[in-house]
Amino acid sequence: MEERDDRFPEQADGGAPAGDPVPEGPEPEFKNWKERLYDKVHISVHTLDIIIGVLVALIFVFILLGMLKTRLG
Repeated sequence: MEERDDRFPEQADGGAPAGDPVPEGPEPEFKNWKERLYDKVHISVHTLDIIIGVLVALIFVFILLGMLKTRLG
């Protein structure tokens, strides 16, 4: 047999607790700082990929130049 505990009203019908209101409409959208920044900057994904590629290439160039400078003296 299944015992029912009346202290937890959500067990009665399997839904939400009896006193809680049911939210209506869409849930509020919570965004972190990065997503809010991307919403403000209107840039295509292709352009963003190009910018990221250029920055990664510059990182490698500066690492290579630093290694050559320490080697040459």
